[in-house]
Amino acid sequence: MKIKIFLISVLLFFSTNHVYSSEKSIATRQLKKKAYEYFQNGEYSLSIPYIERYLEIQPAEIYMRLVYANALLYKEDLPIPTRDEDSYSRSQKWKEIRSNYKESAAIFEINIAKLEMVRPRDPALGKWYYQWAMAEWFSGNKEKALKLFQKSVKKDFTLIDSYYNMGAIYESMGQYADAEKAWRNYVQAEKELNVED
Repeated sequence: MKIKIFLISVLLFFSTNHVYSSEKSIATRQLKKKAYEYFQNGEYSLSIPYIERYLEIQPAEIYMRLVYANALLYKEDLPIPTRDEDSYSRSQKWKEIRSNYKESAAIFEINIAKLEMVRPRDPALGKWYYQWAMAEWFSGNKEKALKLFQKSVKKDFTLIDSYYNMGAIYESMGQYADAEKAWRNYVQAEKELNVED
């Protein structure tokens, strides 16, 4: 009798566990599909709630965390400061914008490191480094952005916009010789890519 009760308990456990598992699987598929629909249409702000819900269910998925960081980076509904509003309102909006980019950069930093440990030859690493560099640049971390742009183009030689962006950063820092060098690298890399095509 005890064995029968034990077997029934085990069967019930596995059957309910299986039902929960399949419901979880269906939910994550639906959330991922909806998030990607918005993301691919450039509606990054609309994709964010679906990605966040997905990550509540699957918190360890590195790739989706990177997609989340990317959605934050290109979020289109950030408040835009205007000249006709008071300085306090403008500063609050700038804080919110910078905070968004800092959050994006932090998510990239943690998850790119994890991805590189797990898949050091992942062909998308260069593109993720490029996006991380953009987030750092937009949040005001120019030195870090420069290093990340350099790393992105080393990982993927087709990311020649990295050179152009490095030139823009160097110029904004008053380092005109470095800016000229970066832009020459951009022109040279563009010629080399056009020859390969």
